[in-house]
Amino acid sequence: MKKDAVAFLWSLINQHESSIHINKVKEFLTKEGFDEKSIEKALDTLYKLYFIEYSGDDDGNGFVVRKREILGSPFEDLPCLGCEHLHECHIGGDRYSPERCQYFEEWVNKLRNGFRDKKRVYIQFG
Repeated sequence: MKKDAVAFLWSLINQHESSIHINKVKEFLTKEGFDEKSIEKALDTLYKLYFIEYSGDDDGNGFVVRKREILGSPFEDLPCLGCEHLHECHIGGDRYSPERCQYFEEWVNKLRNGFRDKKRVYIQFG
């Protein structure tokens, strides 16, 4: 199976709480076997989707990459956003579907338990 640079990059960014230096991103993805062109394309893809943003580093010598807070809680943890099978997944799908996805089920349960713990009802489940 061919590796997906976008999925690797998104996973890397999600592992960092604040930001990661662009040189570290390139170093990590290069070690994973991606070439410069693939890395730049992955960065560009996530940037155009408004998933990441760039800013100058503290030294003024380069850039850092940071995950944009697009949706906010609880949707920032939605596993679908970083899934390499997102383009193949749909309700009732033969191979990939949210109703058979363990990651989606875990997210829904976490969401349900979080709302229950807060004693508020935001979403009503069947």
